[in-house]
This record gives sequence, C-alpha cells and structure tokens, in this order.
Amino acid sequence: MCRLSYEGNRCKEEDTLIEFVVERKTSQEDKIRDKIRNYAAQNEVDVLFIGSFGAKGQDKPGHTQESGLERVGASAQACIEQATCTTVIVKGSTPKRAVGDGAVFLVGVDGSDISHQGFLQACHLAQPEDTVLAMTIGETDVTRRFKLPVCFRPEIIVQRYNELLTDMHMGKALLEYPQNNTGLGRHFVGISEKEAIAANYLVFGSKGLSGGKAALGSVAAYCVKHARVGVIVIKTSSRILRTDEVLKNKGLMKGQFK
Repeated sequence: MCRLSYEGNRCKEEDTLIEFVVERKTSQEDKIRDKIRNYAAQNEVDVLFIGSFGAKGQDKPGHTQESGLERVGASAQACIEQATCTTVIVKGSTPKRAVGDGAVFLVGVDGSDISHQGFLQACHLAQPEDTVLAMTIGETDVTRRFKLPVCFRPEIIVQRYNELLTDMHMGKALLEYPQNNTGLGRHFVGISEKEAIAANYLVFGSKGLSGGKAALGSVAAYCVKHARVGVIVIKTSSRILRTDEVLKNKGLMKGQFK
C-alpha cells in the first residue's frame, strides 16, 4: 500500500508523481485530440494511454459484442497516428486477467529498426513474470523466399529473436505463414486470440519495412481497430524506457520460460 500526499492537483509518493490535468476548450475550433498531443509533447510524456473511445462516443454505433469489434474514436485515432511518443490504445473488450497472471506481449517484428525498437520497448515494459513473444511473417511464395537480403529473411529474424528471448528467459519467437486470402493484420489478431497465446498486448512499430507515407502501417492500423486487447504503437521518436535495465535473465525463476 502506498501512502500518497496531495498538493493541489498532484499526489506524490517518493519518486511517484500523479498529476491531474484539466484542459478546457477556448473556441469551437479547439480539438481535444490536439490538446492531448500537445500536452504529451510539451511535457515529454514517454507513454500515452488512451481509451478507444470516450464519453461522447460510448453511445454511438460501431461496437458489437457479436463481432468483437470496438469502435475507435476520432481523438484516439488521431493520437495514435500523430503523437510523437509511444501510444497505447486501451480496449473495453479486453478479457479480464486473473490476479497473479502474467501478461503476454505479442510483438510484430520484420527486421526493421522500428520493429526492433518495439521489441525492446515491450521487454522493458514487461515485468519479470510476463511473457514476450516476437512474431514475424514468412514468405508464402517459395519463389521469393531467397530473394530477400539475408538479414530480412523470416527464418533469420526468428533465430535472432529466439536467441535474445532465451537469454532473457521471457518468451520465444514465432514464424507464421498466413493463408493467401488472409491479410497480415487479420492474421495477427487471430493468432493473438488463440488459447495458446492469449495476448494481453499487441506491440508494433508505427510502420515496418513496407510502410509508405501513412502515419501507421497497414498491419498496425488494422490491429488498432480490430484487436480486442490493448495495442502499443512505437514511434521512431519514442524514447526507450529503462535503458539501464539489464534484460539478460530478467524472467529467470519468475515466468513460465525458466
């Protein structure tokens, strides 16, 4: 139990600082999404958490229990796309986790620098009892498998991340081959919901090797809208947390990967 002291709109506990901020519109042109992004940038926020939709959107159509699709509001979408820090979208459809259960972070990796940054961020965010799974997509067209540079071949990527996760005792790397008629985002969501995985968070770089000029890559964008669990989006401008933390043996004797 923490003992907190309150000073105005702040409560403190040693190195912990919780600040309650109220922003008000000054004109009809003011957008809450801009106020959130600007506050995060001006105050050097490391991780921005935002609900998939707010008070105004909770009664709007777009979320059905049958499909599991939860509507993403305009403010949440803008913050995910435009914030310069790591952004986490929190879903109301996230399955409840029992007390004491470790979380599972499913990270999409494709050999790009930003996907590796997402992997490192997930490792630092995860607690020792949690599990980190790195997943990459294999080339289904056998004629193209050996045309990729060696460093970007899925088999090499999986081998690399298995070595890293084995050293951490925190998880393993997965190589998946989706069906031809299944999009990569849909495949990620499907894998995350399998009983053997049961991911609590999906982690992506804002866009990988195939990302164009869009703010989000197609896989990350699909998962933000369709995943039932929280999605963490890492930006090139995101600051890596706890860089002084030693990841080797982090999960030893704590999680399921001993």
